[in-house]
Amino acid sequence: MAQHSYTAHQPLGGRTYARNRAQHGARLSDGLVASFKAAEERRPPAEALPPGIEVGDGAFVTIELSPSARELDIEKPDRGLRQSAAGEDQNRRTMVLHLEDQSARDFLVERVDRYRSAPLTDAGNPPLASEMEPIEDFLPTQLLDVWREDPAAIPSEDSAQVWWGLWCWEDFTDDVTNVAAALGMQVAPQDRWSTFPDILIVPVYATRTQVQAMLDIGRPGLAEPGLFIQFFSGRLRAPESTVESIC
Repeated sequence: MAQHSYTAHQPLGGRTYARNRAQHGARLSDGLVASFKAAEERRPPAEALPPGIEVGDGAFVTIELSPSARELDIEKPDRGLRQSAAGEDQNRRTMVLHLEDQSARDFLVERVDRYRSAPLTDAGNPPLASEMEPIEDFLPTQLLDVWREDPAAIPSEDSAQVWWGLWCWEDFTDDVTNVAAALGMQVAPQDRWSTFPDILIVPVYATRTQVQAMLDIGRPGLAEPGLFIQFFSGRLRAPESTVESIC
């Protein structure tokens, strides 16, 4: 079927996206493949993992949005797709999508393929245009993409231990805390956790290397890391230290 340049439908708010479906669809497909490849290349080998921890097949993917796009409604929690961080820097808008497992990855690939090559709708638009047209590209996710705070606040030393706040989807909290403990992080007592609708913030005393390893393992549950100090009421001490690391 021939594919032509067209001016996309006009959603509420008057935004339009001039997309050549063949070119735009190919870019999205290639970006998704590159993102999954990068995630696989960062997976630690099984022999490097702590006992009882297995590599998962989940992945984070960073979505670069059109500067004029509204918030993108691409979450499908029942299919393992959840929105993680979102940010804007010098007119560059991004959001991070967490794909729980291989099934979630396959689901997103199928949707991109459908937008790219399925027959146009009766209105003359590609299927799933409202989801795909606002997306400029899919990119491999870096730690800074999911970081909740000012980029300048992220620990710069890989081995420096600080209190992090791990934002977890509530239904995966046990998975996150089990991996954190296995990686050698100190997980704060449960009475020190903060609770929001569907989200728990778990304080862990950890290094940047350990948090990066948690992302790379590909297990589900971790939405975003940040510094815990903004959400903490009380005091936590560094392990085996009389120095208060958070006040």
